[in-house]
Amino acid sequence: MKKSPQIKTAFPTFATIFFISIFILFGIMEFRHTKNLINQYETGIKQITIKKLRYFRII
Repeated sequence: MKKSPQIKTAFPTFATIFFISIFILFGIMEFRHTKNLINQYETGIKQITIKKLRYFRII
C-alpha cells in the first residue's frame, strides 16, 4: 500500500478547524452586537417611561 504524505492529512484538518473557529468568532461578535442593540432599546424604553411618568405627576 502507498502511504499518503502528512500534508494531505493535516491540511484538511487544519482547514476544518480554521473555518469552525471563524464561524464561532462571527457568532460571538454577532451575539455581542445584538446584546448591545437590545440594551440600547431597553434604555430607550426606560427613558420614555420616565418622561411619561413625569408628565403624569405634573398633571
